[in-house]
Amino acid sequence: MKPHLHKTLNLKAQDAVAVYLDEMAYVFFADDDNYQKYLNEQTYDYYGTIVEESPFYLAPPEPGVWNLVIEQKDPEKSLDVKIEIIKEESFSQE
Repeated sequence: MKPHLHKTLNLKAQDAVAVYLDEMAYVFFADDDNYQKYLNEQTYDYYGTIVEESPFYLAPPEPGVWNLVIEQKDPEKSLDVKIEIIKEESFSQE
């Protein structure tokens, strides 16, 4: 298993996550089954990409519990990460 950061999030359909990075990293959501496959170094499905610019915004493909995974592209460098949850209410119109 590669070194990574992990956070379990319960997200609604219109929620999003803002990820602030100072180095390139893979940022993705995986459900519990696929996160276990990731941990076991098996083939897994995910929703995300490699991130080169910050901030990066990622919304869940559907509401529910998601594992946010941040895996540094170069593990020899340090990685400074900030995560902000943007809740559904932030998108409401006035």
